[in-house]
Order: sequence, then structure tokens, then C-alpha cells
Amino acid sequence: MKKNFWIVVLKNIITILQVLMLVPPLLLQYLSDRKMGVMRYLVFKKDVFAKEIFTLSFTFTYRNLLFLGIIFCMIFLISSYNKRINRSFKEPIITLFLCNSICLFYASYYKFQILMAYHFFLIAFLIIIILQYVKIVIAALIYSSTKKSFYH
Repeated sequence: MKKNFWIVVLKNIITILQVLMLVPPLLLQYLSDRKMGVMRYLVFKKDVFAKEIFTLSFTFTYRNLLFLGIIFCMIFLISSYNKRINRSFKEPIITLFLCNSICLFYASYYKFQILMAYHFFLIAFLIIIILQYVKIVIAALIYSSTKKSFYH
């Protein structure tokens, strides 16, 4: 009982962290139109990120990893319809599929690149996806340690 309680608490904390990861980029984008100092900072960071971190090769690799994540989720979800997989293991996979799809669309669609906080959004999405993978690993470890099967 106590073990399940702490697992639920850990999953809820990770979910809260995922939601909170979107607050700073949204706030920066909102303030970029209203505060000139924020606008200057974002212009500087956009230039630095574009030259150093988000080069063309990195962005291409990032999109390919997102696409592979989508394929992984689709294969797992299609195989889960043939077998009855536990719901608490299937929900993080569906959420991961949606996060990967949204982030791939965001990274690929050129109209989003004009946002001043574009690179901050990409970093936040990447952290959210990593946290979602952590939730999947936690779910897998829970069911393997309790010797329960993923299948009903």
C-alpha cells in the first residue's frame, strides 16, 4: 500500500513538473511584446541558440528522434490492441505519442520559428518528453518488480 502511494505521488510530481516546464517559455513569449528588456534578451538568446545549440544538424537529429519516438509509440499501441496491456502502462505511452506529435509539428512548422521564445519552447518540450520516458520506465519497473504482467 505504501509503495503504491509513493509511486502515485512520484508520477503526480513528474506530471506537475511537465506542466510547469511550459510556464517559462509562455511567460517569456508574453512579456516579449510588453517589455523591451525581455525582447532584447530573447533576440540575443535566439541568435546564440541558433548559432551554437540549434544548428541545422541538431534540429534535423531532434526531428528524427521525435519521429522515431512516434513510431515506437505507434508500434507499442498497435501491439497493445492485440494483447490486453495494463492501462496504467498504456496511458504514458499515449501521452508520449501526443507529446512527440505536438513537438514534431512545432519543430517542423516554419511559422512557429518566428516566435521570440521558440528555442525555449523546444527545450521545454524536450524536457517534457524526457520526463514522460521516465514515467514509462517507472511504470515498467513497478510491474516487473511486483511480478505482475503488463498483460491482464
